[in-house]
Amino acid sequence: MGFYASFPFKKYLSFAQKLIQRLELKENDKVLEVGPGAGYFCIPIARKIKNGKLYLADIQPEMLAYAKND
Repeated sequence: MGFYASFPFKKYLSFAQKLIQRLELKENDKVLEVGPGAGYFCIPIARKIKNGKLYLADIQPEMLAYAKND
């Protein structure tokens, strides 16, 4: 369990929560995430906009596939 506490991914989750608060996302919002990379922010955003839509755009199809499987 100690491994996960020091894992860098934890800082991304914390940043994602702060970002969601600053954007003041609502359940029905539509969000376009450009360059999602590995999709670190996709899951927290999707959970916030339960009845909305999350669109991802990236020039690398591999990144979209990776984010989709995340």
